[in-house]
Amino acid sequence: MNSKAIMTAVQSARGWDIARWAPIPLRLVVGYGFLVHGYAKLVKGPDVFADILHAIGVPAPHLMAWLTITIEVLGGVAVLLGAFVPLVSVPMAAVLLVAVFTVHLPYGFSSINLVAVTSAGAVFGPPGYETDLLYLACLAALVAGGSGPLAIGGDIANPRSGPGAAGPGLASAIQSTPGVASTASPSLQAVTSPGQDVRGARMLSIMAQARQRFS
Repeated sequence: MNSKAIMTAVQSARGWDIARWAPIPLRLVVGYGFLVHGYAKLVKGPDVFADILHAIGVPAPHLMAWLTITIEVLGGVAVLLGAFVPLVSVPMAAVLLVAVFTVHLPYGFSSINLVAVTSAGAVFGPPGYETDLLYLACLAALVAGGSGPLAIGGDIANPRSGPGAAGPGLASAIQSTPGVASTASPSLQAVTSPGQDVRGARMLSIMAQARQRFS
C-alpha cells in the first residue's frame, strides 16, 4: 500500500469519526426544544393550554392538552438521551403535524414574520410552519440515520452504527482465511450482510481460492 492510499484511508477514517457525532446536535436541539415547550405549558397550567385548544376547535381539549404536554416532556427527554427515538418520534411528529394544520398553516412558511420596528423593538406576527418542518426533518434524520453515540436506548430502526457494523463473525472469518482478504473482489465483499453465518464465509473463501487457482 503506497503513501497515497494510506492518506486516503486516514482521511476516510477521520471523516467517519466526525460523521458519527452528527446526530448529537440534532438530538440536543429537538430534545431541548420539545422539553422547553412542554415544560412551559405545564408551568402556565394545562387548563390554559386546554382553553387554547378549545378555541381552535380541537376535540377533548383537556385530554389533548395533557397528552400533548406528556409527549413533549417525555419525548424531549427521550430524544436528548437517545432513548428509543424511532418509537417516540411517532407521537412527536403527530404533535408537530397537528400544530401545522391547526395553528401555523394560515400564516405561511416563515417562522419570522416581522410586522414593524418601533421604539420598543421589533414587532412580530404569528409564526408560520417553518419551525415545525425543521423539527420534522430532524426527527426523520434521527430515525433514518440513528441516534449516534451516547445513546442509551439503542437504535431500533437502524442498529448499524458504522462501516464495521456488518456481522463480526463473518468479517473475522473472512479476514482470518489466508488469501481471501486480498483476492476477494469488492463486488464479492459487498454482498456480505450481517445475517450471514460462518457457512457463508466458508463458501466465499472457497470461491475466492478457486478463482485464484484457475486465474
